[in-house]
Amino acid sequence: MRQVLANLDTVLKSVGSDRSRVLRVTAFVSDVSHWPTVNRVWAEFFGDHKPARCVVPVNELHYGYAIEIETTAACD
Repeated sequence: MRQVLANLDTVLKSVGSDRSRVLRVTAFVSDVSHWPTVNRVWAEFFGDHKPARCVVPVNELHYGYAIEIETTAACD
């Protein structure tokens, strides 16, 4: 989760945005047992900012990944 969110920071920066401008995130999680970690790291990353969030449990993700996210953010 930390790596996924670090990647998100990089993408946001490349388009002139940042995590405070994230509007919505859909997280695809390969095992619902990861939820406590996902939730904790999410709270650390976003702090007081609360974008809309949807979590979708899935059987498996491409390349055996544990989490994948889709994000909508405002940019200049």
